[in-house]
Amino acid sequence: MTSLPDFLGNLEHLTSLDVWGNQLTSLPEFLGNLEHLTSLDVSGNQLTSLPEFLGNLEHLTSLYVSGNQLTSLPEFLGNLEHLTSLGVNGNQLTSLPEFLVNLHFIRYFTVDENPLNQPPLEVAMHGIPALRRYYEDLKAGVVRNYEAKLILIGNGRVGKTSLSKALLGEPFDPEEPSTHAIRVVPQDIQAEGYTVKAKLWDFGGQEIYHATHSFFLSTRALYLLVWSAAPPEKTDDAADEADFPYEYWLEHVRTLGGNSPVILVQNKTDLKREFLDQGKLAERYDNIREFCDVSASAGDGVEHLKEQIRKWFAADPQLKHIIGFPMPEAWERVRRAVEKKAEDEPHITYQKYLELCRAEQLPEESAPVLCRFLHETGVLLHFADMHSLRSMVIIDPNWAIEQVYAILNRPELLRGRGRFGRELLRQVLADFSEAEIDRFLDLLQRFELVFPLDAAKQQYVAPQYLSPETPEGFGLMWEHSGPPVLVYHYPRFLHKNIMVRFLSRFGAQAAQQVFWKHGIIIKKGPQRALVQADEAQRQISVSLEGHPAGELLREIFRSFKEIHERMEVEARVVCPCTENRERRPPHGHSLEDLLASYQKGGGRLQCRRCFREVEVRPLLEPLLEPREKLLQRMREAGGEIPALDARTAAEALLPAGKSRTPKPIPAEDKPEIYLSYGWEPESQKLAAKLEEAFRQKALLLRRDSSEVKYKDSIREFMKRIGRSRYGVAIISDHYLRSPYCMFELLQMAEQPDFYDRIFPIVQPDAAIFKPLERIRYIEHWEGQIAALEAAMKKVSSANLQGFREDIDLYTAIRAMIARILEIFTDMRVLTPPEVEQHGYIPLLDAIEAKMRQDREKPR
Repeated sequence: MTSLPDFLGNLEHLTSLDVWGNQLTSLPEFLGNLEHLTSLDVSGNQLTSLPEFLGNLEHLTSLYVSGNQLTSLPEFLGNLEHLTSLGVNGNQLTSLPEFLVNLHFIRYFTVDENPLNQPPLEVAMHGIPALRRYYEDLKAGVVRNYEAKLILIGNGRVGKTSLSKALLGEPFDPEEPSTHAIRVVPQDIQAEGYTVKAKLWDFGGQEIYHATHSFFLSTRALYLLVWSAAPPEKTDDAADEADFPYEYWLEHVRTLGGNSPVILVQNKTDLKREFLDQGKLAERYDNIREFCDVSASAGDGVEHLKEQIRKWFAADPQLKHIIGFPMPEAWERVRRAVEKKAEDEPHITYQKYLELCRAEQLPEESAPVLCRFLHETGVLLHFADMHSLRSMVIIDPNWAIEQVYAILNRPELLRGRGRFGRELLRQVLADFSEAEIDRFLDLLQRFELVFPLDAAKQQYVAPQYLSPETPEGFGLMWEHSGPPVLVYHYPRFLHKNIMVRFLSRFGAQAAQQVFWKHGIIIKKGPQRALVQADEAQRQISVSLEGHPAGELLREIFRSFKEIHERMEVEARVVCPCTENRERRPPHGHSLEDLLASYQKGGGRLQCRRCFREVEVRPLLEPLLEPREKLLQRMREAGGEIPALDARTAAEALLPAGKSRTPKPIPAEDKPEIYLSYGWEPESQKLAAKLEEAFRQKALLLRRDSSEVKYKDSIREFMKRIGRSRYGVAIISDHYLRSPYCMFELLQMAEQPDFYDRIFPIVQPDAAIFKPLERIRYIEHWEGQIAALEAAMKKVSSANLQGFREDIDLYTAIRAMIARILEIFTDMRVLTPPEVEQHGYIPLLDAIEAKMRQDREKPR
């Protein structure tokens, strides 16, 4: 469709319009008259600008303009003050206007896949609050950031380190050892009118290192893919044996670095030279900028390579927008302070990071935004999503990688086929405490390099070292001979790291520990799944035993969707036709075809093998989340499903780009949030304000005044608070002395993930931050126990029904209150003034972030 029909202008009561995925180059003026519109989606068209009359749609809450050709956002967007969702990703935006920070109600904001210069994409993709801090901090002072990465990748022993030394003017060393992990060296590169402060990153090419590359490869870089036609030197290092073609590394860059520019460098040309079909390669990989032949040992071609590096840092369209961007001066001061600190300490506590920020006059609320930016750009590592790691900031990333590979390079892992115990960690990390060893185990698992085999015995597995042969018990464990239900085909190559990451996620769920380098049998309840890779066929298949609509298949599907970010992969759902029972390989329907049929309302699709029509719904249903199932049931019942929901279903199923932009949480998927508070006036007033703030954001906040009706059980409601996945607690002195409030808190604290489920707001009268003050609450409950026990002794035991439960409650409070208060004092809690001053945004952001994390992680 290239234009919208005029009759749409007569639908004066229309509230939602979706024309996603057409060929519109402009929007008709009558859209400005549809004053009741609350949702407008014009994504996936050919729009180069947005017309001013859209500013008349003052009731809009959702506006999606993604996937167009917009180069700027018009000022009228700042007048759409009711917007809660704004999607502008996939355009040609180089800057975002500052007025966006005034849209205080936006909860969903996508901006990835734009050539942003101001603010940097690493800031913008974290939403409006991050934008707000960036622009606020700019007002205190601005500097230009000319930093970038020059990344050398390729197989081991192809001469990357020798080439990096040649670029730096250092002499060739014929005894140069192979790089293990990452080597980072600063290098100034003169461009036109400015100096690029490049950091030269020399990555070890051994296969076991590839899994950590995702934490360091980025779009803010120029890549040198170094390869050699000369045979590699033989070494005793087994990790050096893998020799991947340059296509593997080109795909590696595309997967982790997007469309970042690449210079293909053939080294050791004095020993052997191979002539490439450059035109064909450049056509296939449009991010290749140059082909250079060099000899790092003889110095041939090095000056020409330097010239090409200077040329593309200055001229490449992918790099121009990230070099010289305006950066808050305080951010730059903190970055320099962090790098200076890293010369003496490889890691610091998050509290010390905050102290560095305070010392450089960075506002406290900007510190988390900057920390994320520095993590995204590779200056430091901070995993705020893991409780065990969030208190540690690794300010020397290379140190972390060195420690990780000091473990993974141990010959015991090769001999033990990847299996190792805690004793090996104690040997390698001899200077580490047991708590520090625990954190490094978490880091290894966060890098998806190991998984626990037996937590009780502290046994672990590094899947890179597993045997490629199926284990002896496989035939007895898996007798199912039917076709798989899901097949992933990789048109170019099957990245070895895919199965490493998958095994790291699911190895602990292996049925009777049946797993090998290319496969695993997973068991969950009555379901079992066989996931195995076939490198010759470049595919991974998923077979099931048990009902196909169970949660296990959805977990597997979700994990592969995350692993496949930016990878070229074809997902096929195997057709249930009779031909597939006899033939191999089985025929499947592409996920794109199934979704296209689903979105257009089609219920059937023709099988290309048996030529019979098959129903779409049963093929998609096992992969769909409950929300999409509900939409399908609505369709079956004759209800109309908006196109936006169908599109959301597509986004939920198809492999996504590497965007960490928060996705909206559909209203029907938003879990209940319970409010626990005391009944003193100040807490009641705050509770009422919170209830209204949550209502405006379409979040359901349950509290006793609206939930507990006449004659309802108060205790049962308090138990519901304890079982809830998310709890907001207004902590006051009254709260900590109230048996009812403490009962609710105990119910929550007994859950294993209490730290992540509780969102406390601490009233000024709650004395919890000093040890002597906390002791007073312990003394209070000891006094309550003593007083009640003394009173009970004066009454016959026949009349004490119910009182013993109170004693038990008081005793439980006494036993738990010290631990609970310790958790609160270790946590960055909010106070009522902070909550109200920022419009409740910090609290709402934290809860919605946890909701997204819970929805996306495998269960």
